[in-house]
Amino acid sequence: MRIVENTVIKFDIERCAGDSRCGGRYPEESCPLEAKHKIRAATSRGLLTMMTQVIEGRLRPSKEMAEFFYQCTMCGQCEQRCEMMIGSNMEIFQAFKADLIDL
Repeated sequence: MRIVENTVIKFDIERCAGDSRCGGRYPEESCPLEAKHKIRAATSRGLLTMMTQVIEGRLRPSKEMAEFFYQCTMCGQCEQRCEMMIGSNMEIFQAFKADLIDL
C-alpha cells in the first residue's frame, strides 16, 4: 500500500488511533459519515483505526471497506475538532482512498 510508504502519514495515523483524549467523539452532526451510520467506526478515529489494522496486516482491504471509506465527504470537521491538532486527516483519507481504488 502506498500509504505505508509515507512515514508522516503513518505517524499521524498512529498518533490519532492511539490518543485517548477525544475517543473519536464529537457531536455526530459535525460528521456526515457518523451521522449516517451512527457507529464509532464512522468517526475519524474509527477510520484511522481501520487503516492501522490494514497497515499492520490484521485487516484485509475489501470492496466493502472501500465503499465505506468513499462515503466520507472530506468535509474536514474532524481536522477542525482534533485536540491533537494532527491536521492531516484529509491527506490521510485521500491517500488511503487512492490505495483502495482498485478493489
